[in-house]
Amino acid sequence: MLLLTDCRVDLSDGAVWPVDGGRRQLRELERDVLAYLAARPERIVSQEELLVEVWGYSPDAVTHTVYSTVGRLRKQVERDPARPVHVVTERGQGYRFVPLAAQAPAAHRTQLVGRAAELAELERRFAAGARLVTLLGPGGIGKTRLALQWAGAHQGKVCDLSTARSSPALLAALQRTLGIPGSPGLDGLGATLAGLGPLHLVLDNLEQVVDGAAEAVAVLMRAAPDVRLLATSRVALRLSAESILSLGPLTEEEGLNLVMVRAEQAGRTPRASEQPALRRLVAHVEGIPLALELAASRLTVLPADDLLRRLQRGPDLLRDRRRDGPARHVSMEATARSSWELLEPATQRAAAQCTVFAGSFDAADFETVVDTGDADAVDTLAQLEEHSWVRVRSDLRLGMFEVLRRVAREALADDDPVFVRHMAWAVTLPPTPEAVDELTAILDRRQATDPDTAVRAGIRACDVLLTTGPLQLEADLLDRLRPLAERGGPALVLDVGLRTVRVQRRSRRSEESLDVLDALRPQAEAAGPLGRGEWWHTRGATHLELADHAAADDALGRALSWIEPLGDSVPLAKLCSSMGVLRRVQGRLDEALAVLQRSADLYHQLGRHSEHSRALVNLLMVAVAKRDWSKAHQAGDEAVTLARRLGQTMLEATALSHLAIAHHESGRSREALATYEACMDAFEEAGAVHLCEHMWGNYALVLFEIGAHDEAFDYLERARGAHERRGNQASLSLVHANRGIFHDVLGRAEEAEAELRRALELFGGAAADLQALIRGRLAGVLADAGRLAEAQEQLALARRAPEGAHTAVITMAEIQLDLARLAGLPQEERTRGLARVDARLAALRPPADSDQRLARVVLDRARVRLED
Repeated sequence: MLLLTDCRVDLSDGAVWPVDGGRRQLRELERDVLAYLAARPERIVSQEELLVEVWGYSPDAVTHTVYSTVGRLRKQVERDPARPVHVVTERGQGYRFVPLAAQAPAAHRTQLVGRAAELAELERRFAAGARLVTLLGPGGIGKTRLALQWAGAHQGKVCDLSTARSSPALLAALQRTLGIPGSPGLDGLGATLAGLGPLHLVLDNLEQVVDGAAEAVAVLMRAAPDVRLLATSRVALRLSAESILSLGPLTEEEGLNLVMVRAEQAGRTPRASEQPALRRLVAHVEGIPLALELAASRLTVLPADDLLRRLQRGPDLLRDRRRDGPARHVSMEATARSSWELLEPATQRAAAQCTVFAGSFDAADFETVVDTGDADAVDTLAQLEEHSWVRVRSDLRLGMFEVLRRVAREALADDDPVFVRHMAWAVTLPPTPEAVDELTAILDRRQATDPDTAVRAGIRACDVLLTTGPLQLEADLLDRLRPLAERGGPALVLDVGLRTVRVQRRSRRSEESLDVLDALRPQAEAAGPLGRGEWWHTRGATHLELADHAAADDALGRALSWIEPLGDSVPLAKLCSSMGVLRRVQGRLDEALAVLQRSADLYHQLGRHSEHSRALVNLLMVAVAKRDWSKAHQAGDEAVTLARRLGQTMLEATALSHLAIAHHESGRSREALATYEACMDAFEEAGAVHLCEHMWGNYALVLFEIGAHDEAFDYLERARGAHERRGNQASLSLVHANRGIFHDVLGRAEEAEAELRRALELFGGAAADLQALIRGRLAGVLADAGRLAEAQEQLALARRAPEGAHTAVITMAEIQLDLARLAGLPQEERTRGLARVDARLAALRPPADSDQRLARVVLDRARVRLED
């Protein structure tokens, strides 16, 4: 938001909001010109530069478009377009943007960049009747600059209290600022102020003498009702009349603009190619204006990416090189230390303990982890917030700026009991990326001094990553844990090793997992019955992934013989889940339903809500296979509701994806579309864009079945592009397979054959069950084209797939081949052949899924064509 004399302008959409009400709208080019000029305040921008940078014209272009666009812009944003005060013409040179801060006091002539929303809020509060507003925030957050902007706009006076350390010093500074001679004392000063009439007064850097200042401000407000006071402080005054406006970091755009402007003022304009690095720099210093200004001063000698790399190694470069800069701002470190000195020892102790939190926390977390002694925890937390050591977000989560964290952490001993409390708290967190951050921080902090604690934290982080992802982060974490676990005994080695196998399975490297498991056998024997049971469970799950169902059955049975007698419900619930999946793929659906229900019930009794939701998803999948739609929808709805209540977006998205399949397969296409849309939104919110891209193919199937053919092809094209960019060959092959099936249904034989053959090329030797589906569909295409030998060859290859893999689709392809063979026979033989085909068709069950439904469409068309 850009604040001007008579209006404010939203540069994101070009809306103009005049101070006297209403709304106007800038044209796109007018907005772009204003944004370009405002990003370069006080700098003369030539017409040629605007034509190149805003219009995209050649530098040699001859046109009056800049002149006319600027004229229209002035009519929208200037009080008097004939005498502009913001978009000013520099005759013969170009245009210059003059910001509202131009009338700030001479000692602070650099313009305010950003903070338009905060400045507008400041004006709103005074307009609503506030007489004292305190700009509260840590050092370097930009309180003084904002206060000077406000003072300049109201012809106010600024009292600098940065050197005041006592009430007399404060009064003396006020007298100097207001030009009051003598020593009138506080009451006399109040009476003098009252005689001055309306006055806007800034009390800058009030934290140095906050106790005396509170009394002085209270007296002055009583004596002079027409005075409007704006205080800047790192510590709240805690007066009843005080309205606190807490300043947070700059937004990414504001921070980038500040760096660009300050670098230009220092003598170098960063190149456009440096902007990505500068955006990362803004994030690295957490949007703190002082840090950004100090960083910008280094851009005269360092390119942005080099500066960022150096800052990531340490903050030493963030030092003020100006000879006239304030001492408290000589570096970010100095700013933080001056704030630390304002804290009482007990509050310092609490601030130091807060540094164990890797991310944000709330009041309940603070009470659990931080020891405040005899003091009330909420009171202590309030003191930290009032002293700007913790910042409060809109959701009441709290956090610390890293520069403050570094200073406070120095006061914390390595053996402080707070680390034990933090660990006990962190392992109870629900599975979220924030939990991973907390647990990984413990691993980083304790790996050298306490490897057992470090490994336990890392193992819990891996458990969380099983739900949240990404898989690569879990793999990297396990690589770090392996050498640490070897220092802690066989149980830890086994635990880390079994999780490594789990990652390998999910990475489609299950064959490697068997070798890892063989190497872990001694540790499993040494770990006792539970270790043996877990080892056999992992081995069974690995055989299941390799489709070796007999070996999986044997291994899971052995696991059950070790685990069930222990009476430990957690490993038993996990084992039941794996056994349920095995029974499902074996086609033993009633057994699968029973054992998965047991798993779900155990997790429910244990209060393991995330695992309970995942067990319900497995139940849903079995119910879909049984065509028990009532059970499927019930389990799916319950899984989604539970995940949503837990706030686990990734788990919610997973449950939604399977519920969408249930809707689709049961013929509830509209519900399927809505559920897929909710699923894709959830995956995006969880940051799993790649999984959202996988849903596009499923979504396209539903669209195609309801007749939205063009839209279905569009989604497949989007999916194809995404999978190509990621190099995901298996997913790319599925896209080509679906495109081939769609073309086949629409009667486009050549396109169908090309797409299906491309899908088989991409699959290579993997996914035999899916290859069976594709070969069956390709056989149908070839049969329709009269290429019977080739069709027969594809069917023979399709039949080699595991038992039960797309049997119905392959059977329909066989019938289609039979129909093709009848085409050249005499009428009488063709009639008898059609009767045999009709008998086979009658024996087929109704199509149970989208693959079968689409295959049946093609088969029925071939049947009708032959009869005609």
